[in-house]
Amino acid sequence: MEIKSFQSRARDILEAVVAAVLKDLGFRVNIDSQVKSKDGATREVDVWASKIASSGQFRVYVSCKNLDKEIGRSIVDQEIGRVNQLVDAPNVKFIVSSKINDQAEIAARANGFIPIEVGFKVDQYNVIEAYKRIYRAIKGIFQH
Repeated sequence: MEIKSFQSRARDILEAVVAAVLKDLGFRVNIDSQVKSKDGATREVDVWASKIASSGQFRVYVSCKNLDKEIGRSIVDQEIGRVNQLVDAPNVKFIVSSKINDQAEIAARANGFIPIEVGFKVDQYNVIEAYKRIYRAIKGIFQH
């Protein structure tokens, strides 16, 4: 678990935790990555991970929302729009947050996102528990 190595580069501790999880699962990870968009500009992605698979490059998009409240539909809609603009579409899309409301979860799943609820806002005091929860969730998805 290399959370500390990512913390200096991440704007938020949740991004560092997610990056550490994906690195521990064998991905090459970039935090706050600028990814090419269809309009010729770039879009910032909280965590962009990749690994070589038999079918080519396997890409993972992660939006991290480390808030004291649940995220709603408007946040999910923003992420859907951002992903739809990317030149290289991700193979898997996650939204990781403390909590997501029912409408937002339905919209996320309908648009191919996998929501992961940590259950609390991540900080220096609960970072290990957050890592364990996120690791179990992401590893479980890739194992099935």
